[in-house]
Amino acid sequence: MHYPGTRFPPIPTSFRHRVRSILCLPLINQARLIGVLYSKNNLTPHVFNPTRIAVLELLASQAAISLENASLYSDLQRSEAFLAQGQTLSHTAASAGAFSAEKSTGQRRPTKFSNTIE
Repeated sequence: MHYPGTRFPPIPTSFRHRVRSILCLPLINQARLIGVLYSKNNLTPHVFNPTRIAVLELLASQAAISLENASLYSDLQRSEAFLAQGQTLSHTAASAGAFSAEKSTGQRRPTKFSNTIE
């Protein structure tokens, strides 16, 4: 949705009157913005004092690290799945190549076995 003349949607009047305290902290990891921690309090004004802000900043930095680690782990899982799929396709192509070589020459190619019988 686009709001002409602004990057942000208008704040509803009911929202402006009910919220007593708002805190918004960036989630930054290695100088990169990961997200935003948004906290509001509808009951008490000035609830975010310096002590509480310091604790929330610590939580925000840990949250940024956790979110980045989750993203990296997700990328790793996708890469492993892609690699496994490529290996399966490679194995299938190698098997098809061995079969076509046997048909065209009438000779069987030697098969390698990874397991040995004792």
